Order: sequence, then C-alpha cells, then structure tokens
Amino acid sequence: MKIDIAKNAEFVACARHIEQTLNCDFLAFFGGIDQSSVRALRKELLALRSRACSTGSNLPSALLISLNSHGGNIEVVDVLDRVARAHYSQIYFCVPSKAMSAAAAWCLSGDRLYMDAQSSLGPTDFQLLKAGAFMSVPVQEYVDFFDACIKKPVAALSEMELEKFRALDIAEIENFRKANVLAVEMVKQWLATRNLLSWLSLTTDDVERQVVESDRQVMAEFAARQLANNNHWRTHSRLIGAQALKSMGIQIVDYESIHELQEAFHATDALAESFFWEAVNAKVSPPPTTFSWG
Repeated sequence: MKIDIAKNAEFVACARHIEQTLNCDFLAFFGGIDQSSVRALRKELLALRSRACSTGSNLPSALLISLNSHGGNIEVVDVLDRVARAHYSQIYFCVPSKAMSAAAAWCLSGDRLYMDAQSSLGPTDFQLLKAGAFMSVPVQEYVDFFDACIKKPVAALSEMELEKFRALDIAEIENFRKANVLAVEMVKQWLATRNLLSWLSLTTDDVERQVVESDRQVMAEFAARQLANNNHWRTHSRLIGAQALKSMGIQIVDYESIHELQEAFHATDALAESFFWEAVNAKVSPPPTTFSWG
C-alpha cells in the first residue's frame, strides 16, 4: 500500500502557504529519530530539489522542518543537521506540539525556532534504547543511581538496590557521562553560532549594549547545561514551553498571533501524524517519518 501525502489537498495547500509566507521549502517530520531518519530525510530533500528542477524555480536558501517527535539518538541529530545543510544554508524549525530529547536538540541546531502556546521541547540529556525495549530511557538516571549507591555504605543498600547496582557496567556508566557531555557541547555550539545570532542587545546595570560573541557563548552554555540537567527538570518527559526557553536566552519566533500560519503549522502536523499511523496500520515498514508535497 502506497502512502502519498503529496496527494492530500489540505496538506499541499498548507505547505504551500508556509513556503510562500516564509520564503522556504517545507517538510514535516513525525516519529522517532534513529539511523533510518537520515535516509528518510535525504530522500525527502532530493524530492524537494527535484520539484524545483521540474518547475524551473530556484531552490530556496532556507528549509523549515515541522517537528513532532518523542526523540531518539542525539548522535544521529548531528548527521541530520549535516544532511540538511548540504542543501540549505538556513534551517528553521517549527514545533506545533512537542519535540523531546534528541528532537529538542535538533530544534536547537536551527537558525530559527517557531513556537506557540501549545509547543514544548523536552530535556536534552542523552537517551539509550535498551535491547528489546520500545522506548528510550535517559542515561542520567543510571548515572545518578550509580553515584547515589557508591556514596552509601553497602549495609545501607536495600536488596533491590544492591541487585541493580551489581548489574551495572562501570565502563558503560562512564560512557553515559561522556554522552551527556557530548549533548551539552553540541547544543552549546549550535545555539552560539545559529539561534543566538538574532540576539542583538542586552541590558546590564540599566545600560543597553550590543551583544558580542562572548555573550552568546556564555548564554549558550547556560541554556545547554540547563536543558540537559535531569535533576532540574525532575523527569525526562517534562514539557518545556516557549516562555521557559526564552528565560534561558533561547530565541523564539512566536506565531501565536499569526493565525493563518498557526493553522497551517497545526494542520500539516496533524496530517503527518495521521499518515504515519495509517502507514503503521497498513504494515508499511519502516513507516514514513518525513512528508512534503514535492
């Protein structure tokens, strides 16, 4: 069974409205982020390039990705970023619903981030997909449990804690620590060199001045560490809204008051989700995660 969202009139109309309004190409992404996401994104980008060639139009310099994802592997996000930027000099993200974990990090790799009152990002600490598991788990929970156990006398550990502690691999725990450092470094670099470029002025001691590169580096590190701080957010499923992100210095384009654009973003997101589950129910393997009208 072929699932073809490009034949859906509502999706095409909304995608075209977004492209014309923001002068960009548009695609919607729904689902988890893993190695198959790289192939799916590349295929969709080639379709957009083919569309430009067939119509004789120039490929826009910007791509907007509407992202709805529970997350996945943050190392794959680095590859997704490289693949997208091989075709476009500017990458924008819109989050009509949620972008968790690695998906949140992907959003923060963009040059612009569009959100409204319904939009949420999740904490960006590293996730691990255990063998046989359906969902990834935050590795910081393993690190925190290990650190808590080694601070206690053995006699103070319960039987369950002792059993879980003995099952841990110390080398794996150290790799988890390094993975979270990687997540912070990636997000910091992206924010400082992309998202925060639109941050132009700040006020210190009641005096407004121009933002310089060192300001962006400091703010980017603060935001990256805060978003990866599992202890701060308490749970990896925490939904972080636009106002909380702005308080960390992250630059947000609020489309709440731009009614037609808001409706187009939410409509394409809902249709992408519908087509994804239609493909799952039709036993399409793997189900499509990227959608454009190209």
